[in-house]
Amino acid sequence: MFENFFLVHIPKTGGTFIKKVLPGVSSSFKPSHETFQESVEKGLVKDKIPFSVVRNPYDWLHSWYYFEHTRGKIKKRDPNILAYKDFTTFVLNKGFMKFRKSETQCQYIQGIPLENVLHTESLNQELEDFLERNNMNYDFEKEPIRVNDKKPKVVWTDEMKDIVYLHYKNDFEKLGYSK
Repeated sequence: MFENFFLVHIPKTGGTFIKKVLPGVSSSFKPSHETFQESVEKGLVKDKIPFSVVRNPYDWLHSWYYFEHTRGKIKKRDPNILAYKDFTTFVLNKGFMKFRKSETQCQYIQGIPLENVLHTESLNQELEDFLERNNMNYDFEKEPIRVNDKKPKVVWTDEMKDIVYLHYKNDFEKLGYSK
């Protein structure tokens, strides 16, 4: 039903939810979360309508770190992240710059019209609006934004925020997030 759409699946932004509620949508998830440009070069996009989901860079980074520490031990995901025992040390030592794929979210979506870029924080409404703009009347199962109670809370110091902001400055500015 959604074969005309192509999701650039940025890790830890809600792409799994999209694939669940939009049957048949193509995505860049396999094998390695390609960027939009990589997907175009591989001929995956063709005549499809590209879209993506982004997330507040602070939350995105913390979610990725936590995911690697909980699931990464089982699946051997990214040893660069596992080398840091706590999130604060990870940020202060710029461990996120050693990701296997250290692209910013803007690098993932470069070339996608911004009206086709949805935000995790308001995903249900933005997805509904996106589908409507593309003449798709579809009543999908809406989900509340999940809060993982097991994930340790982060106390963001000004120094941590500055480090993350400097690296992901384009994401903050172009995607509508504030410092």
